[in-house]
Amino acid sequence: MLEQLLNKFITSQGSKLEMDEEKMAVANYGLQIIVYSTIGVILIFFIASLLGAVMAAFAAFITAALLRTFSGGAHCKGPLKCMSITCMVFPLLGVISVNISASAAAYSYYTTGIIFLFALLSFYKFAPVDCANKPITCSLQKKQLRLVSFSLISIFLLLSIVFQYRYYEIVLAGQLGILWQSLTLWPLSIKITQRYDQLLAKN
Repeated sequence: MLEQLLNKFITSQGSKLEMDEEKMAVANYGLQIIVYSTIGVILIFFIASLLGAVMAAFAAFITAALLRTFSGGAHCKGPLKCMSITCMVFPLLGVISVNISASAAAYSYYTTGIIFLFALLSFYKFAPVDCANKPITCSLQKKQLRLVSFSLISIFLLLSIVFQYRYYEIVLAGQLGILWQSLTLWPLSIKITQRYDQLLAKN
């Protein structure tokens, strides 16, 4: 329903501005991304509020989103499907962080080391992962995106070390966001996402 309304709006405005079909398609895709992303953030806040994990959920979300901007990852066909996964995953990561941070704090150096080693391995082997809507064809662009991804991981590692004693719940949530984003780079995750798309398409 919402996609149809957005499509009608772009078609109407595009006709007034004398835009061709290609430009209207790009505008429609961009508008859908903005609208669904905004709705997704609101839903994350609402769900995480009910679960008592707002700060942790957003720490995981922001960390993963920053990395995803440059590394890509498993991608659903359509913003509604992406939003539904986002609204389930990040409140859940927030809740996990809130509930295990006290007991996991004693092992913080081990968990930090394992998560960041896994992230480095994942980004080294697979990043950046493109999608049909935004294919990466330039080898220089791939190197640049990978370099930025590694730089962000290094910054997150430094922040984790500096703040883990005082804000470990938030630090752990951010690390779980990194772990999630790392997992989305693997071919198995991409296959699972494609299967999820197919199941929803059938329904």
